[in-house]
Amino acid sequence: MDQRLERILPRVQKPARYTGGEYRQIIKDKAEVDLRLAFCFPDIYEIGMSNIGMRILYATMNQMPGVWCERVFAPWGDMEAEMRRAGIPLYALESGDPVSEFDVVAFSLGYEMAYPAVLNMLDLAGIPLRSADRPELTPLVIAGGTACSNPEPMAPFFDLMIIGEGEEVNNEVLALFRQAQQAGWSKTRFLETAAKIQGVLIPSFYVPHWNPDGTLHDLTPTHGAPARVTKRIIQDLDACYYPTDPIVPSTEIVHDRVMLEVARGCTRGCRFCQAGMLYRPQRERSLERLTDLARKLLASTGYEEMSLSSLSTGDYSHLPELARALVEEHGCTLWDVEYVKEAGTWYLRIYIDKETGVSIDDCEAVSRPLSDALDEADPIEGSYTLEVSSAGADRVLKKPEHFQRFCGEEVEVRLYRPKDGKKDFVGCLTGWADGDITLELNGMPITFEKKEVAQTRLYPRF
Repeated sequence: MDQRLERILPRVQKPARYTGGEYRQIIKDKAEVDLRLAFCFPDIYEIGMSNIGMRILYATMNQMPGVWCERVFAPWGDMEAEMRRAGIPLYALESGDPVSEFDVVAFSLGYEMAYPAVLNMLDLAGIPLRSADRPELTPLVIAGGTACSNPEPMAPFFDLMIIGEGEEVNNEVLALFRQAQQAGWSKTRFLETAAKIQGVLIPSFYVPHWNPDGTLHDLTPTHGAPARVTKRIIQDLDACYYPTDPIVPSTEIVHDRVMLEVARGCTRGCRFCQAGMLYRPQRERSLERLTDLARKLLASTGYEEMSLSSLSTGDYSHLPELARALVEEHGCTLWDVEYVKEAGTWYLRIYIDKETGVSIDDCEAVSRPLSDALDEADPIEGSYTLEVSSAGADRVLKKPEHFQRFCGEEVEVRLYRPKDGKKDFVGCLTGWADGDITLELNGMPITFEKKEVAQTRLYPRF
């Protein structure tokens, strides 16, 4: 680590934002790398590391032999002031090398509010802001993300912009860039060739024409660029790479848990929603793929919490099956669900079970993704309280599998109406068939018809 950096870190908030060294960060031998990419997120570490797109693309690009993708985040105000005072340029977390030394500088541009941060990061890196002031092939400054769908505000600053989803097109652009480096192409020749890749926009190849009031009238393509750029989308999410060994931050981030993307796109069609329009069509991962990913992510990260991520998780067609599978991923089983009103308040109670006993941590681990899914789906009208708890030692038996599991155990049967002068009977459960329950009482069998029984529960003796 730079000695200047060591001196200033004790003077800033959350120095772990700026040190790197997290579990599972990707380190490569520089001698085996011929393309270095600085993957820049124009916001602070806690937000950037919570961005699921950045995690996916970081892993995807690092899968390419000879390519090393490193992370760069915008420093908070106190750190920026210290860096400028000490003459420390913007650097990548993995190697600590200045961003200006990288071949490609790629920005994730997810929202318009990040525009000033992009320019500030370029300035802090010592890289000329405007594309016209960077005549050489390197460093190539590119961007992708939903904000690139309206490219003109940032057109003077980027050499290349990617429209649509980046898993495939990013690697195609990088492969072409390596070819250009090895062949000694000029920047213009590389950009002219890259413009032929679907989803690639070269801002300098479009001449803007303005209305008298200063609004954009149209764009005239040059250098053989297409008049309209078609966005890239991933057709099959199951076949698309999804990282199961992500970086585990060494400091708390906004979404400090496993993030599992269940779908892309949205069926709602809200006209105010940019993402809902740009990520069409709606696509889902299969239940089998998601349960496999969930198992691997929980095992590889050590997290005990998971969020189901998409624009509208409640619309996922296999949500009930997925919820059950996620409960089982935590070593638990779904025992029962009830929706009841008590003292004027509605409660949605989820009862879970586990062979070794249900702990508070188990309940919390199940509650968080389930709560997220319910918030998205909003299946219950009005307000209610979600409770996730153990089924308990005196659990209610309702389903055939409940009675089969506890056959031979002592239970309490409560009747709607008295039988032989009483409503409650405690005995050994010896049989269950079509709702009829048979107990052994004082060595004698007694059967209660389904229509007689109000409730059956285990009867523990302590």
